[in-house]
Amino acid sequence: MVAVKNQYVIIMSKQSTKKKKKKKKKRKTTGSHQATQREQENGRTDLGRGEPGRLFSRHQRHPGAALQRQPRVRVPEGRHEEPRDSGGPREAVHLRVPGHPAGRQQGPQLQYHAGLASSLLNQQSLKRSANQMGASAKRRPKVQPSTLVLPPQYVDDVISRVGRMFPDMTIELFRPNGTSAVLLVTLGKVLKAIVVMRSLFIDRTVVRGFNENVYSEDGKLDIWTKSQYLVFQKVTDHATTALLHYQLPQMPDVVVRSFMTWLRSYIKLFQSSCQRCGRFLQEGLPPTWRDFRTLEAFHDTCRL
Repeated sequence: MVAVKNQYVIIMSKQSTKKKKKKKKKRKTTGSHQATQREQENGRTDLGRGEPGRLFSRHQRHPGAALQRQPRVRVPEGRHEEPRDSGGPREAVHLRVPGHPAGRQQGPQLQYHAGLASSLLNQQSLKRSANQMGASAKRRPKVQPSTLVLPPQYVDDVISRVGRMFPDMTIELFRPNGTSAVLLVTLGKVLKAIVVMRSLFIDRTVVRGFNENVYSEDGKLDIWTKSQYLVFQKVTDHATTALLHYQLPQMPDVVVRSFMTWLRSYIKLFQSSCQRCGRFLQEGLPPTWRDFRTLEAFHDTCRL
């Protein structure tokens, strides 16, 4: 009986030792697993703080972590240190605003410059009101409306007075479309001019030679065909320029008299010499230009 009891005690002691060993192994494995979880959590929090390389354990650390982690150097206020990297030193660009210390230039300057711009714009703001607009509108001079439509009797009266001013110029008035007037001006034995008018405003002028036909096949005045002579083509171009020069919408009768006075200066087209070069002909043409103020004769190249 004693021997049986001793064997039973030995067996029970062996089983207890085995159980103790298993418990110790379990404790070691759970402890190492918890340690790795803690290190991983610490690594994640360090990554959020800007410290790379803490995600790995001591034995599994990233090989480039030693290069990435650098000791921080505290720079005193008012001084700037050139940033360094693996490639060497770089030039640091610092913006300096006049009138402010250098210590304030390290942060972003967007808000500061925006404040300066807004203050400058507020100083130069435009102040307008309804009273000022009304006062400026009252000060403006009233523009007289241009009289585009005049009674035909008034137009006939003005043309007849212009014809009486120049006895060597004959003016014939036609109304092919009812109200619009077309003038056939014969200047001595030199030229004939067709003047197309809209009320008292001159729209178009065509100058032809004295012996050229001014009528079309249907018996109406031909206001489109140019002259076959180069001299009168030049005079037509100058007459168009004169229409642009004599412009006074408020006094159209003065415009008609001024244009007819300028046209009458061609009475001596083939007799007058150039006031600059003194020649009668240049490239086979007489002086076809007449000055708008003095009515003196010039060649095209001499008037410039």
